[in-house]
Amino acid sequence: MKAVSPNTIYEIDPRLKDGSQNMKSYQTSPEFNRIAVDKNGRFAVSSANGEIRLFDKIGKNANCKYPGLGDPVLHLESTKDGRWLLATYQSYLLLLPTETEDEVSLYENKIRINERPRPIKLKIKL
Repeated sequence: MKAVSPNTIYEIDPRLKDGSQNMKSYQTSPEFNRIAVDKNGRFAVSSANGEIRLFDKIGKNANCKYPGLGDPVLHLESTKDGRWLLATYQSYLLLLPTETEDEVSLYENKIRINERPRPIKLKIKL
């Protein structure tokens, strides 16, 4: 099980007697607020300012960080295979592809920002 606090990412295994725990703490507080995990254990973490970071495992820095739009993420969900993330905000949704056209994973590889697939912003017009 993976969880977040404002400046720490945790991995806890409650099946073990000592509740085995692995974690990554940050000196500054990135204000983590949500986490989404795929079936392979890769995960994405969102921040109160809307940033979304992609990790392949705990203990390492994020391989990819999508800048926030200033709004806090209310909910973050991943598809089982991890190819898509859906971030819910107060007035819009953000659909983020996590692979390039060449099927290079953003969870596991550092990709320049101009080479990443573009997120899709879904907003209702009234």
